[in-house]
Amino acid sequence: MDYKYKPGELVRVRSDLKYNTDYYMRSKANTALIAVSNMVDLAGKIVHISEYSASGEYRVKEDSERWRWTDEMFEDSTNGISFQSLL
Repeated sequence: MDYKYKPGELVRVRSDLKYNTDYYMRSKANTALIAVSNMVDLAGKIVHISEYSASGEYRVKEDSERWRWTDEMFEDSTNGISFQSLL
């Protein structure tokens, strides 16, 4: 299985991301990681996938602590981010 998101891609952190809650990596590494407070601070914000971690999860450019992120920590969309028409 391929990664859901690619480096350089814009994604939105789940607006309902909860502290100390497990979120799973559905693509590549089949692991769960707990959201920490620095991650929850980015809830609802658009971030850049910077790279893949050595263990197979994502790194986010805007995360100065360099935590590992999983697929479920981002809002689901077909190509990373969706836009809504203002018309």
